[in-house]
Amino acid sequence: MGNANYAIRVSAFFAALFLIYGVHLPYLPVWLEWRGLGPTQIGIVTALPFFVRLVATPAVAFYADRHDKHARTILGLMWVSLVAALVLAGVEGFWPILLAAVVMAVSFTTVMPLTETIAIGGVRRGMDYGRMRLWGSLTFIVASFVGGAAVDWAGPAAGIWLIVAGCAVTVLTAYVLPGQSKSGAFSEEVDTGSSQNMRPNQKAGVFSEEVDTGSSQKMRPN
Repeated sequence: MGNANYAIRVSAFFAALFLIYGVHLPYLPVWLEWRGLGPTQIGIVTALPFFVRLVATPAVAFYADRHDKHARTILGLMWVSLVAALVLAGVEGFWPILLAAVVMAVSFTTVMPLTETIAIGGVRRGMDYGRMRLWGSLTFIVASFVGGAAVDWAGPAAGIWLIVAGCAVTVLTAYVLPGQSKSGAFSEEVDTGSSQNMRPNQKAGVFSEEVDTGSSQKMRPN
């Protein structure tokens, strides 16, 4: 796989993943309020995934590193996130909403460190991490503005469907992440070793991105 092809695939996935982050952060609380949840309940729904990730993220990363299946694990997590988002759109009541929202958020936020591992595999081949990651930042901004216009036009009910759409796009881009062959089987031609093989400055970059993603789950729109 050529470097340009590798970088395009990773950039596309970053762009898709941050579509979700750009609409989940500001508009899920709006949708939850529309569904009848109170401020305390909304706080629990949006904050609990952060604490679950403290256990889930290391466990998933250990599995992916041990079996060298980062792309396959990402694909599986994004399918879980998409299904959970669809379930969330149809359930009522605090406890069903809490369960579906936690599964959804934990799934798509746990993907971030695994994506960083694949991106660092590209850095070791001479690619520019910043250029790959840039597309995520751009789509986050675009998704936030477009999502606001959609919610303003269609009402708070649109919030969950924006998240569903983001998850669906991310599932599609997960199929072309480096490490997957044309036949659908995941090859081992790309070295995406664990963070233990990173240089110190690369480890710091991954850690900072993970902290940013995790902490954003606790923010609220004004």
